[in-house]
Amino acid sequence: MRSKRNARLKNVYVVKSQRAELDRLQKKEKTETKSLYVLKESEEAVVKYQDVIYDFVDEMGGLFYVISQDRSFFQNLYNALNKELGIEQEFIRMGTSVQQAAKEIEVFCEHGKRPFIFMEHVLRGASTLNYLRHVKTKLTQCPVIILSYEVRKGTLSQYHESGADSFITKPASVNVLIEKIAFTLAPQTMLEALIREGKQALEDNDFEAAVAKARDILEMKPNSAVGFMLLGDALKGLARREEALRAYQSAEKNGDMFIEPLKRILELYEEDGNEEGRLEYLIKLDELSPMDLERKLEVAGLLVGKDRADDAEPYIDSGIEMAGGKKGAEISLEFAERLMNVDAVLSEKYFRGSIQSSKKAKAALKPLMYNRLGLALRKQGRWRDAVSEYEEAEQLAPNDENIQFNMAMALAEGKQWGQAASRVDKALTINPSFYKGNAIVCYHMATIYKLAKLGPKALEFFRNVQAIDPAYKDTPQQIERLAKKYPDS
Repeated sequence: MRSKRNARLKNVYVVKSQRAELDRLQKKEKTETKSLYVLKESEEAVVKYQDVIYDFVDEMGGLFYVISQDRSFFQNLYNALNKELGIEQEFIRMGTSVQQAAKEIEVFCEHGKRPFIFMEHVLRGASTLNYLRHVKTKLTQCPVIILSYEVRKGTLSQYHESGADSFITKPASVNVLIEKIAFTLAPQTMLEALIREGKQALEDNDFEAAVAKARDILEMKPNSAVGFMLLGDALKGLARREEALRAYQSAEKNGDMFIEPLKRILELYEEDGNEEGRLEYLIKLDELSPMDLERKLEVAGLLVGKDRADDAEPYIDSGIEMAGGKKGAEISLEFAERLMNVDAVLSEKYFRGSIQSSKKAKAALKPLMYNRLGLALRKQGRWRDAVSEYEEAEQLAPNDENIQFNMAMALAEGKQWGQAASRVDKALTINPSFYKGNAIVCYHMATIYKLAKLGPKALEFFRNVQAIDPAYKDTPQQIERLAKKYPDS
């Protein structure tokens, strides 16, 4: 097999189109053939790295699998592997959907093969991030290179964070493809060999040996982010946490776009209960990799918990936009509740956002949304607006005693005592036991009746309060005054 592969073919490849397509294009005007390009390759990369690739196929059961609809890229890879290296067609496969590829790759793995995966970062309009995570969790021996024409910094970081081994910006020459494959499969320098040995020492829990390898790496390359990372992991394994933190911080300082040090520092802060440090590094991670919804919402939650609602708002807004639809409405409702006692204005904003999102998604509008929005408005002193929202809630749930009571409370805040008393009556008609066991609710009802000049009812409910909690507020005095005024009650 090796001698067959060493048979060299010509070094000029048309990689943008297949043969039939080229014949068609040649008949067109030159200005119409901008998508055609020719790559001339030197033999240097092929000769230098061919043994690494041969060993992968021959000794490790390797094959190459492209998950893409880009047949030009596949043709280029095929030229590199088949025409340049003589690797047989059966070892170079393609799937045009993640679903198709996932099934075939799983079968290959079950039969002892080791697919080397080239995968678009977006395929058929959908991100392939979830499948990358599946591969890196379940098929850990499969290298993955992510393909794209141009990727935003945040997206690239997210794929790196999820385990991508490398990236290729298309179009890629034959030399680039062969070098990327070789560098992914095996270390090409003494430094990379030391890194590999250090990582193996970590896997073996030989932390002293890993420290030694890290020191060797840093002696060879003093600003190596990977070396500092390895040192930090080893020191943490030896329970030398402060030294580990300093090593991770050095990795962060020296590693542009290197997310792992930040994640390690975050882990240390989480384990140590350092909430300020945790928030700081969650924010840094979000800046580098802003497409992680759960992390964004975690930042928002921590900021809300620190009464920093204004700082939390951009993270909440981004999270709602990222989630969209029903999920976005749920996030909006969640933060509306969490902000209720922190920032009533923002709480109102997210209650309204949840209602609008539910309408757009044709999801069921819950009376709770309007009911809680009314409470957010009351906290701002906007009792009339609150009544309007409670009336919307009443349309959805006409037999909900909570809505009637909350409307009574809003009307009472506007000193509309007669209307408030009518709403209390309605709540009790719906559920005569509504107040029982709750001194607060019962006291509010008694007060509304008293100010609405319904003394006998007020006396009745102050007595109910006393039965629940004999010393609640000024209940004994209220009963005494009303009993004198209404002796027959």
